Amino acid sequence: MVMEGHYSLTGAVRPEPCPLGSFQPGHGQAVCRDCPEGTFCNETGLAEAQPCPKDNLSGQDAPGGPCAQGYYCMGRTKTAKPEDGVTGNICPRGHFCPAGSAAPSPCPSGEYSNATGMFCGDWGLSSPSGPCWPGFFCTAGASVPNPNGATNTSAGGPCPPGHFCPAGTAIPQQCPVGTYSDRLSIGQESSCTACPSGYYCRSAGLTAPSGPCSAGYYCLSGASSPSPPGVWEKGGPCPVSHFCPEGTSYP
Repeated sequence: MVMEGHYSLTGAVRPEPCPLGSFQPGHGQAVCRDCPEGTFCNETGLAEAQPCPKDNLSGQDAPGGPCAQGYYCMGRTKTAKPEDGVTGNICPRGHFCPAGSAAPSPCPSGEYSNATGMFCGDWGLSSPSGPCWPGFFCTAGASVPNPNGATNTSAGGPCPPGHFCPAGTAIPQQCPVGTYSDRLSIGQESSCTACPSGYYCRSAGLTAPSGPCSAGYYCLSGASSPSPPGVWEKGGPCPVSHFCPEGTSYP
């Protein structure tokens, strides 16, 4: 009878222990099972089958234990902290690896969906390093809090003109209607510039005013229409006994 943790090929004189990176919980088997992804098997002849860790959704038994935090195990792994690049490795920059990881998770990921705009600034991380800095945006795989948009264009960059980026921004936010911004890297909505008097800013995300106020009207700072009705106190029709050529800021 071939014992647990062993295998025996047809015609073999005696069974052999399962090698590192494998296990066998059954009797009389001709092959051993590969250690599942996200786990490691650091002994020969391993037979004890522990419950599969929650990080491993393979449904298989998990011999040895889950991969260590800051590392990932791709299967047939012999240690909790592999560095061979074949069965696993240390978590790379721009990624994080909780215990039991079968592959690196780009920073951020679904697990951190409520904390987008994160960066992973070192090797061997088990969680993101922190949020992206104000004035920048960080997308999946960011390895610095202030990406320049040139070294790694897929990982974020400076907040573009017409937008603002608070700390932890993954997608730049547009400057609101009635404002614009012609500058890079602004970090808050209050840094968007109010449309100057005599001009209007019709839409969000502008890098310059939309144009001058229409003749017959005057536009105060922050106007969003070339012919404001005067309801929101951002300008209005030219009053009686006054004249308002195009671009009038005050009658």
